[in-house]
Amino acid sequence: MVTVVEYLFSSIRDKPLDASDVTTLEAARSELARLRKVTYRVCDILNKTSLGASTDGGGEASSSSEKKKKAHRGALVEDDSHKTYKKVTVPKTKDEKALIKEAIAKNLLFRGANQNDLGEYVDVFVQRRFKRGSTVIKQGDVGETFYVVQEGSLDIFINVGEGDNATETQVGVPYGAGGSFGELALLYGSPRAATIRTAVDEDCVLWEITRTAFKGLSYQIEKKAHDDKLKNLKMVKMGDKHLGDILSASQLESMALATQYQEFEKGDAIVREGETGDSFYMIVKGSVDVFVKSAGAAKVATLTEHKFFGEKALISSENRNATCMAADSVTCLTLTREDFNLMLGNFEDLLAGKTKDSSNLRLKKFERQKTMLKFKMEDLEKMRVLGEGAFGKVNLVKCKTDGKLYALKAQSKAFVVENSQQEHLLTEYEIMRELNHSLIVKCYQAFQDSRYVYFLMNLLPGGELMDLLDSKKKFPEAWTKFYGASVVAGFSCIHEKKIAYRDLKPENLVLDADGYCNVIDFGLAKRCDKGKTWTFCGTPDYLAPEIIRGKGHDWGVDYWGLGVFFYELTHGYPPFYANDPTNTARKIIKGVFPMPSNFSKPLADIIKKLLVEQNKRLGRTQGGCDAIMSHPWFSGFDWDKLLDRTMEVPSKPKLGDLEKLGKKDTNRHLAEKSDWNPKFD
Repeated sequence: MVTVVEYLFSSIRDKPLDASDVTTLEAARSELARLRKVTYRVCDILNKTSLGASTDGGGEASSSSEKKKKAHRGALVEDDSHKTYKKVTVPKTKDEKALIKEAIAKNLLFRGANQNDLGEYVDVFVQRRFKRGSTVIKQGDVGETFYVVQEGSLDIFINVGEGDNATETQVGVPYGAGGSFGELALLYGSPRAATIRTAVDEDCVLWEITRTAFKGLSYQIEKKAHDDKLKNLKMVKMGDKHLGDILSASQLESMALATQYQEFEKGDAIVREGETGDSFYMIVKGSVDVFVKSAGAAKVATLTEHKFFGEKALISSENRNATCMAADSVTCLTLTREDFNLMLGNFEDLLAGKTKDSSNLRLKKFERQKTMLKFKMEDLEKMRVLGEGAFGKVNLVKCKTDGKLYALKAQSKAFVVENSQQEHLLTEYEIMRELNHSLIVKCYQAFQDSRYVYFLMNLLPGGELMDLLDSKKKFPEAWTKFYGASVVAGFSCIHEKKIAYRDLKPENLVLDADGYCNVIDFGLAKRCDKGKTWTFCGTPDYLAPEIIRGKGHDWGVDYWGLGVFFYELTHGYPPFYANDPTNTARKIIKGVFPMPSNFSKPLADIIKKLLVEQNKRLGRTQGGCDAIMSHPWFSGFDWDKLLDRTMEVPSKPKLGDLEKLGKKDTNRHLAEKSDWNPKFD
């Protein structure tokens, strides 16, 4: 078994230490490139196995960041089976509960969970015993469990090299009592990035929780907390009206995003008479005594659950006219005036019914009218293949009557049914038909036969934006601004309808023949007009923290993605890039990323305002897309020219004969027949 040191030594074993073998500029460059690759690989090894870091990865690491970047970044989609999860409590001693709770409290995935919530998770951990020298998890296997160590020690190994030259290397610091590993498995099924084996001289006792249990409990905890917030907020009375009567369902959702739970111990002064007030409180648990100086500092009232105080702070900064103290342990929902205004605007205007439409009329006027074609399959001639995958193919087709070219996406019915994606496919079609915007792919019609469902769409022959980014490595800010504005314009249409897109990335933006950028692929889109959704989905580099934490989300995740998008286009790599999805997720949750020095101040500022928690995120807060358009980074940008297609594009595709796009169809294999026959409008 080789160590990391031996691996380093093997890279220079036969080379003179004075570098006398490097005699030309080309040889020097080659040597430098080789050393960089060795250094990168070793750093990657150490990064995976650093003290306290998880070794649970998302697949085999590439030998260079360039290889990783050019690899296809598929989206992750988890089913909703966790919604039917039923908790099963496993008995534990007091000490065992304390050990598990302390271990998971340190993990980023459990950040924000209170003591009661942590206790819920601890309840379902199951004990596992392993003999000395046993393999607990194996590199490459798909993981679904997270472990906490009670007794014993475990060593970490990774395979260095490829194929027959691969060698197993022990790295990092062994896991001991109180340690934990494998947290990525709680997010999604992914190959383990390391092998974890018990020490050769002692048995081990571990506690494990499965992804189903973790997600099931997370959903139950977060959903209940959110529903309770909405219920409590609706009961707040302002004058002679309740908030439930004043605010729309969407506004209540926004208000719930801005509210936070806050706990107070018996005797704590929550507000003091005479102080300037800027926060509103609703009692969720416990009771609060109210004292007034004019009454001789006597107690004048006791407020119990669902009662509230400090509501005037949402309107003005008037001094408090009473002191409110916790009579026992108290939990309150709190909301500051600043956060309320950020999410919903001026409260007095809302009370007066003066709600502002945050949609942008200038962008709306460029929406296209719905177009429904009435072709039959025999009206279309299949020309070539534009793309193919497990779902089926995308063909270039030509209308036999007028000679126009289209893209025809064929999706295997059997594949859709086998993967329980029937509802998703129908939702995708419904959403695509509803979105009629000049910078969003157009779906004209759906067909079906016994094997496939077909979507007929407008042809976008300019290629993926990711292909252009790969060829240029990174874009000038002006290019990022053009393509970013195209996405913002598309989002203005998508989000006005309370739809979350959920899969923004350069791979899902395609250029048309003139070089204008179009949003495609609505397979993950979800209507959120009734509130949050709780499905885990998206591309790892672009996942918003609320998705990773299972907090529930809406279209606000798209604005997080927009910040990542601006960054990646201008820098060449996303802000939370890591060779290991575990570390990517960890970085996203921490929310810390390096800001390149070559970014202009306005670009850096808009990215910072997008890559924050959802209750402060530009775009999701008051003003929506309009607030993004008004940001200084877009100062002077001519939105009208973009949308009426008179703006000069950064890069115009070099196209030949469009009828020769793609490749010849050499794969004549047909999908299995299916009895599923969906209805399309």
